[in-house]
Amino acid sequence: MVSEHISSLVWLRRDLRLHDNISLSSSLNIPGRVQVIFIFDTDILSRFTNLYDQRISFLADTLLSIAKTLAERGGELLIFQGNPKDIIPRLAEHLQVKHVFSGKDYEPYGKKRDLEIHSSLQKSGINFCLQNDHLIITPEEIIKPDGGPYKVFTPFCRAWLGKLSSTHIQYHRVEDEGRYAKASLSDNLQKLDLSKGADFLLKQIGYEYSPNPYFNIDSYKSHLVDFSENKIIDYETNRNFVYLNGTSKLSPYIRFGLISIRDCYREAADKIDSLTWINELVWRDFYASILHYFPDTINQEFLAQYRSLKWHSNEEFLTKWQQGLTGYPIVDAAMRQLNEEGWMHNRARMIVASFLTKHLLIDWRSGEEYFAQKLMDYDLASNVGGWQWAASVGTDAQPYYRIFNPLLQSEKFDPAGIYIKKYLPELRDIPLKFIHEPQKYIGKTNYPARIVVHEQARKRALEFFKNKE
Repeated sequence: MVSEHISSLVWLRRDLRLHDNISLSSSLNIPGRVQVIFIFDTDILSRFTNLYDQRISFLADTLLSIAKTLAERGGELLIFQGNPKDIIPRLAEHLQVKHVFSGKDYEPYGKKRDLEIHSSLQKSGINFCLQNDHLIITPEEIIKPDGGPYKVFTPFCRAWLGKLSSTHIQYHRVEDEGRYAKASLSDNLQKLDLSKGADFLLKQIGYEYSPNPYFNIDSYKSHLVDFSENKIIDYETNRNFVYLNGTSKLSPYIRFGLISIRDCYREAADKIDSLTWINELVWRDFYASILHYFPDTINQEFLAQYRSLKWHSNEEFLTKWQQGLTGYPIVDAAMRQLNEEGWMHNRARMIVASFLTKHLLIDWRSGEEYFAQKLMDYDLASNVGGWQWAASVGTDAQPYYRIFNPLLQSEKFDPAGIYIKKYLPELRDIPLKFIHEPQKYIGKTNYPARIVVHEQARKRALEFFKNKE
């Protein structure tokens, strides 16, 4: 029997929280009960074939936490696996709801999926309400006077700052007492079993529970407080030094929506020297805007003149880069941090991306894909944008002739080799004067030789790109 008076479905996606949630807040403004759901989208999961993917475990832990809170408030989180284009219309019709709420998606796959779902629901007289919860300001709001999208960050940022209002950063109260539903389902709507914990939940969708020890779902509040109270004042300087704990480390929690992006702005708004952090939030909106207006950039260079580049195919070098065996300590430490923690310092991301695309001339798409499989905070728009920036083929990209020197980057941003020694145990005992160039150390070490010589690689890269100017 269908539960009575369920007026709305709230489909959680990248907004996995029950506070400051626009979809929940909006649904609760309508009389009737609200049924909260999540769908393991098989089309999305098909890209992530690692059965021990730690992000899926992080997601499972988050969902079970939400389910527990909903149960305490008289409701139930329904979790499904399959194609949302099939599940959402069938579920909405079965429950006889009038509204389906969800956060708006600006990625190509999500936009296409949502258009098809909207069409199906519309035929049944059901309102599909998509509201922006993922960005501070939507791409549609930041456009040039001629109506076109911004392609360069600086004017985008000026327009963004000029557009920002209290509405964009307001807190959305969720008055939910006694409003959550526990729907009865028909046999053709099979929900996943949450009663036996995260391990069993993941087995039902073909994954094994493998939690990341560095990012715990219960620590997002302490991370946010620590950043706003202790780190943000020195963020502009400290964020560049890879050995310091100077970055926010909020990105995985932002990615899955445990922290609202509005909260990230609100925490910084009244702080001195917070402009650099706010700038990072603008960059996030900028890359989302680029992907929204130029969806082909997922697989295609933004700058047309570089679309015919003949990137090198060298599986040996790609594997050594992935494993942190290039012979350049700062590069190798960064890659091993990624492999161990599922996260990498932002300065290090730029260094390793520059190395892969400039020193090895390997396609930026190979690097983007590796990051996609490893990063706890993986975000398609930001990852593609960052890789194209590093490869000098994207919007606002650094000029191709600016090629990071790994040795200089190492000496400048990890002068005492603290970061290097943390992730490269084979270099922990060598004298400091050799830490950035261990090949000069005459003692015994099993650290590999450099796979390329910087000076030669730089010259080759200049010739590679110059022909495409």
